[in-house]
Amino acid sequence: MASSFRSQAHTMLGAVEGTIASPFIGHPFPGVTTCLPGTRLASGIWCGCAVSECTQGGFIADALRFASGADVALFNSGAIRAGLSSTTVTKEHLLQAYPLTDEVVTISVSGATLLAALEHAVGMLGLADAATNPDGRFVQVSRSLAFELYFITGDATPHVGQVYACRAHEPCATSTAPPPPPLNMSATYSLALPDFLASGGDGFSMFTNSSRAHLGILASDAAAAYLRSASPLATPAAGRHAAARSDLDRARSALQDRRGRHPQRSRCAGGV
Repeated sequence: MASSFRSQAHTMLGAVEGTIASPFIGHPFPGVTTCLPGTRLASGIWCGCAVSECTQGGFIADALRFASGADVALFNSGAIRAGLSSTTVTKEHLLQAYPLTDEVVTISVSGATLLAALEHAVGMLGLADAATNPDGRFVQVSRSLAFELYFITGDATPHVGQVYACRAHEPCATSTAPPPPPLNMSATYSLALPDFLASGGDGFSMFTNSSRAHLGILASDAAAAYLRSASPLATPAAGRHAAARSDLDRARSALQDRRGRHPQRSRCAGGV
């Protein structure tokens, strides 16, 4: 009996879900071949899913968006436990990378609430040990969402600058379309995310009053469905968390954008 169960489990875990063009194990920025937690890149950005965008993070956020049909998706980096080191991806690989068992849900939020969530997500990046002892609240985002992260010289507080978001029915929702438009603070966006975040986990209290629609699947299930639909899957494009500019001009630009000036669209998520 036990032997039969082990054999069935081995068969299930070894089932191939799909293929990826290259391993999802590192930082997507051009020229970066090695990315280990605590590594500081030449661009000044700390390396690793818990403090910056990463390929396995972009992949799972895109998978949640695909499985739910939502406009945008967020995934907490603390729930990413491994990369995908093989181009042939099995059920076991997905469970190793995304092992937590909270369900994928969708909620409806305003652009202002989405901005508040992003600001909360980056809130701990200014700490001295952010790279070596990161907080799990930093989020990976789907390709339909992009934002700029910056610091003002002399101030360790991280700030979110320009934000771009695309709704599912808009032309920018396809992989061949232009970058997404600026976030509309008063518009309503459907958001896919783990139930842990929707319930206020990691301090995301801005989501707790939203009604949740349960999909009945886990993140690993969403990843499997996404792979089956799009194999071989290309490496997620970089640029969802735009490079940090440490100057007062960026702060002024972000403030002007929120007051209604049309923002420059120079640093959006590629391949949206």
